[in-house]
Amino acid sequence: MRGLTAVLMGAVLVLGGCAGDGAVRDDGSPRIVAPTAGSGDGGTSAAPGGGVEVAPGLVTLRVLADESLREVLGTVEQGFEAHHPNIEVALTYAEGGNLARRIAGGESGDVFATDDLFAMRTVTDAVRGTDPAEEFGGGRLTVIVLPAAAEPEAAAAFVDFLREGAGQRILIDSGVERP
Repeated sequence: MRGLTAVLMGAVLVLGGCAGDGAVRDDGSPRIVAPTAGSGDGGTSAAPGGGVEVAPGLVTLRVLADESLREVLGTVEQGFEAHHPNIEVALTYAEGGNLARRIAGGESGDVFATDDLFAMRTVTDAVRGTDPAEEFGGGRLTVIVLPAAAEPEAAAAFVDFLREGAGQRILIDSGVERP
């Protein structure tokens, strides 16, 4: 019983600490945030309490990915969703060049992930407003938040997750990145 009490108290402290200032919006509704960058949890910063503000409730993050990344991104999906329980990752796979042409032609998504630098260049050349792509493992994985992302905060949290902490460990363990 004492062990269960300690676990529950720890959970209350952790969850209470994550809420921080700004845990409630001006209208009284709850504010859900992804952890801040540098915390090791793979979030980004922007919300008043720290982290990226993500809409209350379940958010679906659409990741358009090269078929060759299916195994590593399946593991990344599980890790990311464990760190961000209010964000569900929906992965759509296709051959990189084909997927890049579809995005250039207007297919919507939040994040594009590929190991084909030519496919990434196709997207960045065709889609106005794209930020520079994030490259991992010397190009073994290249990721970009698409400018028309329906969930830009969740997309930014996904990219940050890959940069550090558990996401980076997944990339190292899968051989995409070297320690």
